[in-house]
Amino acid sequence: MTGAAPMKTILLLEDLPEIRAWLRKIVQQVFADAQISESARVADAMALVTSVKFDIALVDLGLPDGSGVDVVTRLRDLQPEAQPVVVTIHDDDEHLFPALQAGAFGYILKEQP
Repeated sequence: MTGAAPMKTILLLEDLPEIRAWLRKIVQQVFADAQISESARVADAMALVTSVKFDIALVDLGLPDGSGVDVVTRLRDLQPEAQPVVVTIHDDDEHLFPALQAGAFGYILKEQP
């Protein structure tokens, strides 16, 4: 039997299509066979979190219909083994600390290559 890693199931929550495409490209480079679910709205992501078991969630904080922190909180409540990571343009405590308190494992800054 080979030691192949199991397929990852990943949520991308980002309202900007170009950033979502950038995230998808990164995920596909790291996890070539990942099953990726995408959402541009908190409401849609909340529905996905209740119906799909995720390994990783890349979550934008500022979305048109709410805060990604709410999605991180809901994901950690429903799927404590999932690893949410915040994707943001903000690198200050005011934005990051609530997300980390909610259970985010870390963050990626959007301006990073």
